[in-house]
Amino acid sequence: MDIPDIDALPNNEWGKTARFGRKLTVATYADLGPGVADPAKRFAGSNMSCQSCHLEAGTKKFGLPFVGVFADFPQYRSREGEVGTLEERINGCMTRSVNGRALPIGSYEMKAFVAYIKFLSTGRPIGANQGVQFPIAQAHARIEAAALVRDKAAWLYDNDKPCGPEANTAKLLASQASWDAANAALDTHGGYGFAAEYDVERKFRETRLYQVAPISTNLIYSYVAEHLLGLPRSF
Repeated sequence: MDIPDIDALPNNEWGKTARFGRKLTVATYADLGPGVADPAKRFAGSNMSCQSCHLEAGTKKFGLPFVGVFADFPQYRSREGEVGTLEERINGCMTRSVNGRALPIGSYEMKAFVAYIKFLSTGRPIGANQGVQFPIAQAHARIEAAALVRDKAAWLYDNDKPCGPEANTAKLLASQASWDAANAALDTHGGYGFAAEYDVERKFRETRLYQVAPISTNLIYSYVAEHLLGLPRSF
């Protein structure tokens, strides 16, 4: 991993905040531990530090690094069963890993943690993050699967063979695959996905159309159920 040099940051507010975030990571107990002078600052319930888990201040490969993590949030967290922010993830460490209490979201310490993690993500391609990679890879796989069934339906048609099941299945898979791809694109772009200049919101709207026209998804389900599975007609 290419780790940016934090000492190269200017001595402005950004540089000071990011460096303080590194200090908090290396020696969390010194500023937030149970022995600090100001009781209001005793957010950590033990003398562990963040780098007890995130080795070498979150820069060691395979040592739970912070590098690139900034781009992974907001992120679905199965423990909480909801989409969480980076700040909420940091507070998860504060309340569980160091047995303490949550930092206020707007506190200088929280801003410092976030600034340091963002700094370590500087220069890392957004596509190098699993949170970005996996939805795009999944959408690609589904598009390829839909294309295979479409090609089979076209071959059957060209050779004067029945192709209703394949044509309907291809339409179903293609409409779902395009919708997945549009969702992946929107998630990747974040708020910019809704800006007309990026053209993502147009694709997002248009791919939703394929769920209802020219043949709706429910009609295809009915066709598959009745003609392929032999189930009773549902309408």
